[in-house]
Amino acid sequence: MERHCVTVPPLYVIDTNAIIDLLEADLIADLFLLPCRFVVSDFVQKELLHPPFTTLVDLGLSVQSLSQDSVHELMDLIDRYPHPSYADLSVLVLAKQVKRPLLTGDRALIHVAVAHGVEWCGTCWLLDYMVNSRVITPEKAISSLQKMRLQKRNPPQDECRQTILQWKKYQGLF
Repeated sequence: MERHCVTVPPLYVIDTNAIIDLLEADLIADLFLLPCRFVVSDFVQKELLHPPFTTLVDLGLSVQSLSQDSVHELMDLIDRYPHPSYADLSVLVLAKQVKRPLLTGDRALIHVAVAHGVEWCGTCWLLDYMVNSRVITPEKAISSLQKMRLQKRNPPQDECRQTILQWKKYQGLF
């Protein structure tokens, strides 16, 4: 009898900041072409109004509820940290609950993730993943970062500068 192995694509917990960064750069549909899955907590549904949350779900975004223990942890974090928002803290707690990386560009959320031992990846990492997966070109990634900056989105400068240099070298642009 032959057995077939089914490979489950990796799962990433994504916050509203990263979604908005990609939306501002016209990359939201491209995000769901990656060979992975994305999930948010049910608290994020109320925070994401544009595009309509149902559009993101139609593209492939999943929603997961926090366990009762995770809700208690969220309440503790809300008491301890005035920033980030409760919705952003909820995805951090979800990432911890499902033991998967958190995708965020929110500096306050990154600070809390580091303090609580939650693995995180930034917006530039996500763009690099899109380039390496051949979902977008390095040129499109560079122009997308420029669009984000024009819309007052601020991915980490140092991380992005290094990533842009790699893309330019890859393309023979530098």
